[in-house]
Amino acid sequence: MQSWVNEPPRNPRRSKSSAIVEARGKGSSKSSEGRAKYARQSQDGLALLSHATQVSLALGLDNSRAVRALKGQVVPTMIVPRHKALEEAAAVEVDMDMPWDAECKAYGRLALYLRAEPKVPEQFRTLLADHAQKIKASTELHGLVLHCRVSPTFKDHNLYLVELAVTSELRTFHLAIFQALVALGGSIKYQGPPPKQPERDAVSALRALQHHHF
Repeated sequence: MQSWVNEPPRNPRRSKSSAIVEARGKGSSKSSEGRAKYARQSQDGLALLSHATQVSLALGLDNSRAVRALKGQVVPTMIVPRHKALEEAAAVEVDMDMPWDAECKAYGRLALYLRAEPKVPEQFRTLLADHAQKIKASTELHGLVLHCRVSPTFKDHNLYLVELAVTSELRTFHLAIFQALVALGGSIKYQGPPPKQPERDAVSALRALQHHHF
């Protein structure tokens, strides 16, 4: 009896306490591996999301630049130093029931104020004066003024952006307005209008993503 009572069993049954400790050890190892795997997956997901966002922003910016270039070919754009005619045209309030009417009024204000500007050559002042006298209401310009936008530039509020497009019926007066603006120091932008605020925001966001390491 003495020879075997202390003999250890060949396949001993583990006590509950040791089984719990071992299980905890394995669980802890698995938990650590799970957390590490989740962290890797999250990091990979963020990198993939960043890449997709960068591609989308780059594509949107390319489209925006292309649209501006095309618009520059269709709608003549000028940059002109601040003038009363530009301030008045830019201050037209928009009627949401007839938003196009505001563009006709802006066109009318350009013609009205430029006709009295001494710096404008007399032949163009005469044309604009006759034009302003014949047009009795902005509704007479509906369908003739296709686009007229006047606003301060983003970087310098002493410079104004003028975009103007009309039908052939107003072509003569359109040229008179542009010649008047040239007399005030304006210059034509053949590459189209400058980027607007959303496009500038997209450029900033894209640069930030490109310099951020996930």
